[in-house]
Amino acid sequence: MIQIETELQDFIITSRSLREPSLLVVSDDSKLFLVIKESVFSDFKKTNKVSELSMLAEKGGEYYMIITKDNIKETYDFLKQYPLGAIDIFDSVSGTQKTYCPKYEDNTIFFITTKQVLEESEKMGLSILKASGITKQII
Repeated sequence: MIQIETELQDFIITSRSLREPSLLVVSDDSKLFLVIKESVFSDFKKTNKVSELSMLAEKGGEYYMIITKDNIKETYDFLKQYPLGAIDIFDSVSGTQKTYCPKYEDNTIFFITTKQVLEESEKMGLSILKASGITKQII
């Protein structure tokens, strides 16, 4: 467990200096929950929706979100738009399109997913791996 925490700390330090969101890939769901419980993520706020993450990215901060089979498309769209300076998200509550402008200098964003979900995104033609910044795999 100490080795994983050290690897994650190094990964977070590197990610903080980058503009793109980082991707952490774990082997399965059990590993996913172990990684999230690591103290290195205690300063990060978990978000559950891409729309929420887009809004928070405009304010700045440290966030993580878990990619599931249900949010592959939204996550991919976010990752493709984030480096461009504006993220267009459809707000299902108001029924309108909203645009958010990330505050790059104040953001550290991680997406965490399993190898299975990553493979599913590839089958869908939505390469989360290619759209992300640096990637770390924890087995």
